[in-house]
Amino acid sequence: MKSFDDNMRLNAQCFSHSALIVIDQAQTEARVMGWSRIRSPHMGIAIFAHPDSDVSICARKHGVRVEKIVKEFRNQFLGDENPLECEEILTESKFSENALQCLNQATQVALSRGVKQVDERDIWRAILMDPGNFFVKTLLANGIWPLWLLPYGW
Repeated sequence: MKSFDDNMRLNAQCFSHSALIVIDQAQTEARVMGWSRIRSPHMGIAIFAHPDSDVSICARKHGVRVEKIVKEFRNQFLGDENPLECEEILTESKFSENALQCLNQATQVALSRGVKQVDERDIWRAILMDPGNFFVKTLLANGIWPLWLLPYGW
């Protein structure tokens, strides 16, 4: 299972519908925040901000004010690059090195679970494995331990 095909395009078959939604939303977050590439924190905010994601639902159950954290993150993680043009087919060059590592790590997490597609849970776990991730730091700075946001059974 490879995140990108031989032509360096995102291998959509490697990802579940929920993971593709995360990646698409991360692309939008990168563009809106003024970044030229998708970074791993964009994937974190995409999962956290999506109202139907298990992480967002779990955060709300823990009393986390999700909208407040999302707004704070967006204000602190503004880029000063030429904004990313949203594309239907993403290529490897549209991702930062850390984002690529995150997707590769998510692939390994999925394989360790014995499944053939990466889902949003695998991406979330991969993000949490990077203690230097800006989004993780934002959660911690707000007194939110990210592991709280792993719904039971993950």
